[in-house]
Amino acid sequence: MLNRILFICFCLYYADAASLWLFESPTNIRMVPLTAPERLLDPPFNVKLSTVIYAFGYNGSINDNTTLPVINAYLEYKQRYDLNVVLMNWEREARIVVPLNLIGAAIQYPTTAILNTRTVGGELGAALVRLSELGLDLDKVHLSGHSLGAHLMGYAGKVTRSSGKIIPRITGLDPAGPLFEGPVSLVGLQPGDARFVDVIHTNPIFLGDPDRLGDVDIRFNCDMLHQPGCPRNYIESCSHFRAPLYFAESINSPRGFTTVQARTCLDWRSGRNNRDGRILYWGENIDTQARGTYYIRTNRSPPFERGLNGIRP
Repeated sequence: MLNRILFICFCLYYADAASLWLFESPTNIRMVPLTAPERLLDPPFNVKLSTVIYAFGYNGSINDNTTLPVINAYLEYKQRYDLNVVLMNWEREARIVVPLNLIGAAIQYPTTAILNTRTVGGELGAALVRLSELGLDLDKVHLSGHSLGAHLMGYAGKVTRSSGKIIPRITGLDPAGPLFEGPVSLVGLQPGDARFVDVIHTNPIFLGDPDRLGDVDIRFNCDMLHQPGCPRNYIESCSHFRAPLYFAESINSPRGFTTVQARTCLDWRSGRNNRDGRILYWGENIDTQARGTYYIRTNRSPPFERGLNGIRP
């Protein structure tokens, strides 16, 4: 019994460690506890600018090879269009602290990571409401997250909406599937969490959620078990981690990734695109009035985007 109590306390201990990291450059970073968000608005933060907030996923960190590309892409974008670049750092809440293997991950994912996803997401939502009271324009905020980080942003959106405020856009990057899909599942990111929710799917069979989760859902290489260039492993993490890499590339793409609307993957493959093959460019300037499911083929390595060639199977 004592071990069980200690285990539960150990799991919940990390729920207050999350912080917001404001990036001026790769080396100029200011860290603000999520429980004291008011300090985020201190200079050099500019409430008149747009603000982007990104959250990594399960067992992620600031230094991993999917988080850094997103932050660096936004810092490059910042050189042309000034904005506030913020990382939702929940590394301690999201990480595996038991042995890094399938058994350890299977134990800690539902007992700690998912619980902390909801907790930290709720705290972020409350922080955004508080910051809006202090001058932050929520109409200029874009939330994005990978895997569990996508659901975290969904919870943040739910909290802000319940307060009478709504985030303009949330982008989900292959939102986590385990325990979030199926007839009996947890509620995570969904339409209505923001005025516009766009979701990309890169690993719907294994680690990602295959269901429609956004106003727009984009299915990358839908007819392939593995994303192009990824090894054929049983636990297909490479395809799951392609999502933030695609996102990072889209940030500074002139138009974004070129996608085409279709009813199903089979229709896309056969050329039976609905609405005469409506084109949608997925990137910073996405058409937020768009709705439906879109498809795209990518290259095996960067640059992943293929232009109009990418809408052909």
